[in-house]
Amino acid sequence: MQVESKHEVQLRSARQLALHLRQNPEDAQRPPEDLAEQFGLPATFVGDVLSGVQGVARRSDPWFPRFDFSFIVRTYQAIDRAFERLITNPVLFVLVSSAVVVLLGIVFGTSALQIGPRTSNFNVNSLLVSALAFVVFCVHMVVFFKKRMVRYALHSGLGLWIGMSFLSMTSMWMNMKDDPRFQSTISGFLLLIAFVMLLVCSIYAAIGGGAAVLGAYLEMLRVKLREDRMTRQELLEHYFAMQERLDASQGLKPKESIFDTDIVKAIINTGPLWALLTGLVLRTSEVFVTMAQRVDINPAQDLSWTVFADLVLVMLTMIAYILAGFFAKNFWFAVVQSLAITVGGIPPLLAGVQLFNLNQMETNLRPEVIILTAAGYLIISLFGALGGLVQRRAAKELNVAQNDPATILAEMVRIQWRLSDRRAALCVMVVDAAKSAEMKSFADPLAVEYSFREYQHLLIDLSKGMRGRVHSTAGDGAVIAFESAQEAFTAAKRIQTDIERFNREDNRLQLPFRLRIGLHMGEVVGDLDEVEFTEVIDIAAHVQSAAPVGGIALTEEVSNHLPIEEFIPLANPIDGHRVVLALNPTADPAWQTYKT
Repeated sequence: MQVESKHEVQLRSARQLALHLRQNPEDAQRPPEDLAEQFGLPATFVGDVLSGVQGVARRSDPWFPRFDFSFIVRTYQAIDRAFERLITNPVLFVLVSSAVVVLLGIVFGTSALQIGPRTSNFNVNSLLVSALAFVVFCVHMVVFFKKRMVRYALHSGLGLWIGMSFLSMTSMWMNMKDDPRFQSTISGFLLLIAFVMLLVCSIYAAIGGGAAVLGAYLEMLRVKLREDRMTRQELLEHYFAMQERLDASQGLKPKESIFDTDIVKAIINTGPLWALLTGLVLRTSEVFVTMAQRVDINPAQDLSWTVFADLVLVMLTMIAYILAGFFAKNFWFAVVQSLAITVGGIPPLLAGVQLFNLNQMETNLRPEVIILTAAGYLIISLFGALGGLVQRRAAKELNVAQNDPATILAEMVRIQWRLSDRRAALCVMVVDAAKSAEMKSFADPLAVEYSFREYQHLLIDLSKGMRGRVHSTAGDGAVIAFESAQEAFTAAKRIQTDIERFNREDNRLQLPFRLRIGLHMGEVVGDLDEVEFTEVIDIAAHVQSAAPVGGIALTEEVSNHLPIEEFIPLANPIDGHRVVLALNPTADPAWQTYKT
């Protein structure tokens, strides 16, 4: 029996000390003399070890205080939750907050309307009220953005129009009712105020609708990104959920959306043409209104109908550009149709200036004005296109929710395409370390972790050299896919060859790694990372279990692609496949490609 030297005894005691401190960290605070006596080590050596350990512990606690900024996130989340509760009824929130701003404007405006040195207060108060109104307007846009529903913006705009028109008309009537100069025009001015407020609130509703559409579009992109990242299992769950909906549907009668009606289909198919006609009609109407316009804004005269006609034309123009985008096939058609409306309006302008001497319209024909106007209306059309895209998506989701058979069947086909769009013939290798449980028993856990990690790195590196893709690595082995049988078989032989060098140089366990390798070739539908239960992997694993330690077993599907190799057939088939053993499971000794 070989007697251990003093140095070997001390090294073994030092390892026992390290293991003890790892399992009992609190003992690092014990006196060095106690541990030295317990493990039979010099007190100075144990003191140096404890000093080093305690130094690391002290360095892990910085001398400067740590700042926790998580409260900022928590505060934001609390504010967001409170804001969500406030806007449960978004229209009511918009109307109440607007009423508060109007009330503050009345209060501050009245208190500041004084003659004398306090005139400056009027400017300050007006500035504060204006700033508050702008902030509230921005909050309203945030509400519409978060709710992602255009109808909230439309309902809010309608409510604001009623309220603001009532207040403005009441205020003007109170100021003009006793003045005989305005008796003949008061009704016209009141009607004009109603039209102006309608225009202002329409612009407000349009901006709010744009915010809602933008929020809905970003949400749609987020949902689409989540759908694109769905795992194979999630796609399968979605597919069978659609199948259940299809079974629950009532007949095959489709549910039509607004985009399925004949008139809308005709508009979409001839979009640029009707856009040109719309621009022509709108500008022609503007020319006729301008020709008829003989209004002198003077309280002594009645208001002309042309003032209201101008306001109506402005609103119709905005609606036309929105619809040009909404009913466009895509964003490019939205751009074309928006520009078509602008181009269609140029001939009437030229006729108005050249034929009817409407010089006041000449400004609209300047190139810079045409470009700026077209750019502004193009933005409006693009928001309309976003709205159309969101509406189509919403119609699809509604059809699915209502078990529309055509929509559900289309979704099922789309999922089937995604599940089967990657179909390929692969050669799958399954590697397993024999008696791995015995290798790990009574071994240092750190040595086990290190050795098995190095073993996995060995499999990965050797497989990559033959274009192999490692799809899963368990502690004992791996599943690796190759594009050809020759590459898989070469990689298997290199692994069985290099494992001997690995056991000599890298293995920290007392028992060596001894491997079994199985190969099978077949068709895989989808990505092997996601198709965990494919038959190819199952058969390769069963073939691997039939291989001897240090050997390579492969099915006939693989051996048929290796005509120059020599094999020994097994007597019994596995999973219905004939299996053979490689007569020479190692690579040529001259092979030296692997380097640590």
